[in-house]
Amino acid sequence: MISLKYKVGIEREGLRTNKNGHLSDLPHPREFGNRNTNAFVTTDFGAAQLELRTTPCATTKECYEKLLNVTNVVLEELRKDGEYLWPYSMPCILPNIEDFNFGEYGDNKKEQEYEKYLYKKYGYEMYCMSGVHLNFSINEKYYKELKKINSDLPDTLEDAYFKIIRNYLKKVWMLIALFGATPKQYKKDFESKISIRNSNQQGFKNIHLDEVNYDNKVKHIESLRKNIKNGNIISISELYTPIRIKGKWKYDVDDLANNPISHIEVRVLDLNPFDKTTVPLEEMDFIVGFLFNCLLSDENIKETFDYREVAENGINDLQKSLILKEIKEIMKVSKLLDLGFEKSLKRIRKVFKAGNTPAEEIARLIDEKGYVKTFMDLAKQYNEEAHEAKYAFINNGKKIYDSPSALLRDAILRGVDYRVLDDRKYNSIIEFMKHDKKEFVVGATQTRKDNYIVHYLTNDKFQSKEILQKNKLKVPKGIMISNKLSEEQIEDLYDNYRNKAIVIKPRTTNSGIGITVFPTPPTKSQFLKAVYYAFQFDNDILIEHYVKGEEYRFLVVNGKCISVVIRRSAQVIGNGRDSIEKLIEKKNQEEWHSMLETKIKIDSPLRTYLTKTGRTLEDVPKKGEIVKLRKNSNCSTGGESISLKDTIPDKFKKIAEKAAKAFESYVCGVDIIIDDITKDDYYILETNADPGYDINQWPYEGPDAHIGFEILKMLGLITEEDEMYEE
Repeated sequence: MISLKYKVGIEREGLRTNKNGHLSDLPHPREFGNRNTNAFVTTDFGAAQLELRTTPCATTKECYEKLLNVTNVVLEELRKDGEYLWPYSMPCILPNIEDFNFGEYGDNKKEQEYEKYLYKKYGYEMYCMSGVHLNFSINEKYYKELKKINSDLPDTLEDAYFKIIRNYLKKVWMLIALFGATPKQYKKDFESKISIRNSNQQGFKNIHLDEVNYDNKVKHIESLRKNIKNGNIISISELYTPIRIKGKWKYDVDDLANNPISHIEVRVLDLNPFDKTTVPLEEMDFIVGFLFNCLLSDENIKETFDYREVAENGINDLQKSLILKEIKEIMKVSKLLDLGFEKSLKRIRKVFKAGNTPAEEIARLIDEKGYVKTFMDLAKQYNEEAHEAKYAFINNGKKIYDSPSALLRDAILRGVDYRVLDDRKYNSIIEFMKHDKKEFVVGATQTRKDNYIVHYLTNDKFQSKEILQKNKLKVPKGIMISNKLSEEQIEDLYDNYRNKAIVIKPRTTNSGIGITVFPTPPTKSQFLKAVYYAFQFDNDILIEHYVKGEEYRFLVVNGKCISVVIRRSAQVIGNGRDSIEKLIEKKNQEEWHSMLETKIKIDSPLRTYLTKTGRTLEDVPKKGEIVKLRKNSNCSTGGESISLKDTIPDKFKKIAEKAAKAFESYVCGVDIIIDDITKDDYYILETNADPGYDINQWPYEGPDAHIGFEILKMLGLITEEDEMYEE
């Protein structure tokens, strides 16, 4: 059996609000780029109604995770602007029409004209109701396999879609009963038992429609043309039926007639405010199973009910029994087709039997807390949850951190689709797609542009120094020694360094591993301990002159320095009560250190440094006293990054760019020691063709950056078109 059975996607609308529950009067956030080209974040009606979307996914789980990632990214950006996403289908507090901000469409005049047409015809309050659209398609090869085991199915996939729709329209009232979630609204008398948004009196619907035919595609297109000709709708995008067939273009009935059906669109779903995405995975599972059941079951359905009446008045015992029977049928379909929805279906059945539907819980909360407070409490909770997840990205049930997370989150902000092929910590493989292009990125930095050997060259600290020197760039003086030297030869080396500040490190090292820094001359015992410590990580080690100054990480992408951070060595601040060891424990619990894996390591170099400064881990520093814990400033051993791009002279940025060019490295971290930025002196400590840039993306101090934008631009996945149009 073919593994790819179907594809599912979500479009979820939501109003941007301020902290008091009023509709935002701010323009569409620039952080989301051009709404016309962003696959994940656009607007629907007006500037403040966001539409969060997924691209088509192979499973409901993948779709939910993608929607969750999009939601987390969007909420974190809104949080920075003091905004929230209203998690309810009925509107927040709306302004008078003269203060309502219509959408910003740049050069897309057709969208502007269409929005104004809708406003004049229907008013703006109907369009401020937010909903969920679930897009569904069946893999054509899989459908042929289904035909082999069920010869009664329609001959073609297009006819199968119309069978699904016919059965769906007879049973859509069940979706309202299970998932309807708009019983009340703000300061209006009309209430509904289940869903105002789907009600007869105030639902999202056309003013008038002639009958829409679903016998087959030809008759369906004829009925759509008739409605357009009679002035009921201006185009197929104005067709507000409970389900629609979709083609490539949203307006064009001719395109729909002359091309295969892309997918069908379920349109009756309210936002579920009790899930951050507003579309729980269980609900997705149910609906996909429901659609497959509509395909496999016969069309002789006797008990059918008006879904709008159910939305207003609720259901009776007969209807409840029919829903339980439907759940049982979907359970059989899930097992037959190996859809894996049984757990979700059991959970939905349990909740439904207990009478704990979303509509009932919403009504209870509104009566208890009030309309605005009910949904603002949830909106604020979701903003906080998204902020706590700002360093993480969800894939296949696991969390991805560090630079891959930064790159993926930036891809969402610019609408670049993605597929995580391998989520290993250090060599993740991600496929990105946009503008009919596909690009692979390994470890968040390595691309097709890179020379294969560049990573080996930069990882070899001895060879990389040689290359930098040949390019007339300054590096610390030093020697390389091998572990083949005898103990006596190594001890004899000490005489050359007894009066010198030095650094001892493995030949191939990253993240500060194996490095010991002596800002003052070491004792012989300290020297030998550092040498043998470095030999634990490599057969060759470097002994270099210590260079005084601050360590800066310059990040160069495609030949241009785009970020500079200073890396402050690990430190704690005393409180007059806790020991240094306890202060380290508390520091490591900070969000930045714990989530970015930059915890302070209590290792041999740290203990050596404390000893040289007359300290022990048991010491209790005074309140406000800063205690440095090591000399090297690698964030991987507890250092902290501070963003300084706008304050560093261009001359040092050019040095970093020259260093990256020496290796033909397209994404390159360059670590430079500078004692005084007003002078010209500097030393390059190392280059890294696979730099972890999460410390640049999310510095400990200073504004966040968007390193991923520059990498995706370099690959041609973000173009000028994708940037925000001029307002």
